Amino acid sequence: MNTQDSGSSTTSIYRFTFPSGKKWFAFREMGRAASWLPTQTDGALFAKLLGTGNGSGFSSWPDFSTYMLIVSWATEAEKSLYHQSNAFLFYKSCCSGFTEIEVSPIQSHGSWHGVNPFAETLNIPTDKSAPVLVLTRARIRPSRLVSFWRRVPKVARQMTQSKGLVYAKGVGELPLVEQATLSLWENEAALNQAAYQRTAHSGAVRDTRKYDWYSEELFVRFQVLAIKGAPLV
Repeated sequence: MNTQDSGSSTTSIYRFTFPSGKKWFAFREMGRAASWLPTQTDGALFAKLLGTGNGSGFSSWPDFSTYMLIVSWATEAEKSLYHQSNAFLFYKSCCSGFTEIEVSPIQSHGSWHGVNPFAETLNIPTDKSAPVLVLTRARIRPSRLVSFWRRVPKVARQMTQSKGLVYAKGVGELPLVEQATLSLWENEAALNQAAYQRTAHSGAVRDTRKYDWYSEELFVRFQVLAIKGAPLV
């Protein structure tokens, strides 16, 4: 399923998985990302390469075999052109698994390093029964790290047990401090039920305000347009 035309903006979330022999290469590329990630010249309105946590949901232990790239493209044509670039093809060729999730942002509030990268590209959802992907990202105040991470295991446990959850992965730029989650849901109803009826999650939302855990946060809800490549497991 893909409803984007070649002239409209589009957002892609890429998952790269690496075999054991390529883990050092993948980790090293995090430090070199600025040399090959798409830029505004390539048509990228926003691009972030993120490490991931082990297992589902938030995790303080890294998964050195899996990395996520989030790119908001100005046009589908510029995305296709970058997909043919030597840098992208080389990085992709080192993977044992590659998945692209094409999404359309339908709700976004907050900021990421001072800007909301999806505020100008919001769309009206076209299919209420379509899968939904959620990105939550936060910079945790150093003075609140202990109280925040004490709450994480219970919330993550409940989230992974939620009906309608297809896939979840903790992602981030800086271990422990700059953290995010990506979660894929069967539809909007499944997401809403998990978000508003799970006691641990609701309590964590209240505590976020009570204890002022975050110095910055972003929430984005996307409608999924297409999933290409390796299955999300």
